[in-house]
Amino acid sequence: MTRTRGADHRAQGVGALSRQAMIDGAIEILATDPSVSLSEVARRLGVGRTSLYRHFSDRPSLLARVQTEGARRIIAAHVAADLSAGTGLSALERLCEHLFELGPVLSLLFADNPLITDEALADPSVALAAGATGEPQEPVPHTVLRGQADGSIDPGLDPAWVELYLWMTLAAGHLYATQVNSRRSGLERVLQALRRTLGPPDA
Repeated sequence: MTRTRGADHRAQGVGALSRQAMIDGAIEILATDPSVSLSEVARRLGVGRTSLYRHFSDRPSLLARVQTEGARRIIAAHVAADLSAGTGLSALERLCEHLFELGPVLSLLFADNPLITDEALADPSVALAAGATGEPQEPVPHTVLRGQADGSIDPGLDPAWVELYLWMTLAAGHLYATQVNSRRSGLERVLQALRRTLGPPDA
């Protein structure tokens, strides 16, 4: 994902950011500096500390809002990918494309001490905010089974293993993209790995 806004928002002017803009900026800042203090977040956002404290009384309250927003974006990516369309394999590729666009959110998800947790992703209120109404409880395994039925995914693979493989491959691609400073290169390698590993044996 091409970032159109850096982690330093001082050009906005002191106190000029909305609550949502503060959360958006905090996601970018925490993605590169997970231990950053609340006062330092305010400085990098270019707002006064009182403006930030008006919305977030302490660091845990900001982290909680960042966690919820990050989880919402991840679930929204599942919705946008429309996993019911096309073959099962093409749907998983599409999901990876949408997830890869999240950039700094993936850093929060794949960190050694992840800020975005399974509990946050399972929160019904987060799913509702992301527009995930009527979606399968386990969208990736459900899509794998569909792909095995339509012949696009190896029928010998355990859907639970495929889900783990998808997330691990996505994490590796995100880390690679960060190292080489190319989101496109990272995504290309993720998609190549999925096709080679998940496709039917005779493909």
